[in-house]
Amino acid sequence: MNAIILILLSLHSLTGFQTLVVWKGQTPSHPHEWNCSSNWSNNLIPNEFTDVLIIPDETFSDNYPVIITHQEVNSLCILKGGRITINASEINIYDALKSSYSHTQISGDGVIKIIDKSKASPKKSAHRQSQ
Repeated sequence: MNAIILILLSLHSLTGFQTLVVWKGQTPSHPHEWNCSSNWSNNLIPNEFTDVLIIPDETFSDNYPVIITHQEVNSLCILKGGRITINASEINIYDALKSSYSHTQISGDGVIKIIDKSKASPKKSAHRQSQ
């Protein structure tokens, strides 16, 4: 698993100005909080210029992020075995082509909106993902 992450990080450095961050979670008192900077590999909360990578929890401690407020990211990749929860909120994703996840990896009643950068308007669909 670590080799895959290193390869992804290496390839990412060649692709542009976005920052790649990996969810690590497990911050005491805030183990699942998306908005807790120490839960991220670079100790910064992701924004619209960030490519987010959610990896499988190999510690079996159910260590995955929960989104409870509006978020924006450049891209979202959830590797097989990873997941996120979006509760009563939404996440805007600006680079759908760079993103990779399955709807089965996303729980909660929140919404994912794919924003077309060239038109700057969201594409919508039902329930978890807006297209």
